Amino acid sequence: MLDDTNCFRWLRDRFREVAKRHNYETKVIYLDVPLEEIYIRMEINEQTKKRQGIKKEIFAELIQNF
Repeated sequence: MLDDTNCFRWLRDRFREVAKRHNYETKVIYLDVPLEEIYIRMEINEQTKKRQGIKKEIFAELIQNF
């Protein structure tokens, strides 16, 4: 199992190629979470420090590129 954002197509393609070479099936699971909810969770993460956070600028770039 691979748990990653897979935000770049080239990265998803690379993982698919590795899986194909080893006869594994691949599935992309897309979670359609409203951005408002994501920003709320990011703020909670920032306050509690219970989880690794992501900078807002980096997240904005990931959204744009996905």
